[in-house]
Amino acid sequence: MEPEHLRTPSKFTLRIGKYTLIPFHFQFFFDDANLRGRLMENRMRGMEELSERFTPAMHPEKTPEELMAVKAEMREKFMVAAKKDVDEYLPILYNQALVMIITVFDVFLSDSLKTVTSKYPQLLKTMADEKDITILQIIDLADYDAIFRKIQSRVLKRFDYKSITERIAILKKLRVDIDAALAFKFHNLEVQKKHPDALGVVQNSYEKRHAIVHREQHTFDTYEQLEMVSDCFTNLVMSLSFAIGFRFDILTDWEKTFMVHPQRPKGGANSHLSL
Repeated sequence: MEPEHLRTPSKFTLRIGKYTLIPFHFQFFFDDANLRGRLMENRMRGMEELSERFTPAMHPEKTPEELMAVKAEMREKFMVAAKKDVDEYLPILYNQALVMIITVFDVFLSDSLKTVTSKYPQLLKTMADEKDITILQIIDLADYDAIFRKIQSRVLKRFDYKSITERIAILKKLRVDIDAALAFKFHNLEVQKKHPDALGVVQNSYEKRHAIVHREQHTFDTYEQLEMVSDCFTNLVMSLSFAIGFRFDILTDWEKTFMVHPQRPKGGANSHLSL
């Protein structure tokens, strides 16, 4: 019995949702449960303890009244610094959430290619490199499945290291209807209108991820910015899953649970794959 090949977009959309909800919940505690105030109190308490301990030693020549003035001035500076730090907590969470959303999307793309090449091993002919496996490895592995998994893992590793533009191009080369997926043609009009430039959002988000990871830049200041990007990627995971599923006659977990997508080609139109 052949193994079932199934796209699992629901698993990835749930992960995206989880990383988006974490800063949402923290935002609630910051704004409605006075977490911001408690953090400020804690920061100021530690700074005031340091001030009480070290200010007299740093200014032995000053009178008690002068020391009080110095402490008050330092407290004002501490307050400004602490507020700046605490105000950055939520943006840090927004930006870390974006990093994780992009990571989930990366894993989704790699998992998609793994599913497709597992169902249609011949696709690896156009994607593999002669250096992916040696004669000695073929002899050592000794069976087709092990050899196939070795070559497949090398192909997937190269795929993972490519830019998002290059990975989209590879899917296009496999005749996946990427343009329809990016235009959300498999979704309703509400989604299409909400995200008229999905490709732009994707490219911009990858640039933001690079800035966060490699330059420690904050690219999001509000939850609404994160939420819009998260919604786009959530819908894009579903849209790409349908496009890949239609091209390679692979069901999605959503279709298996609810209903077959009405735009899916009838009768397994792509069961005899041609590239």
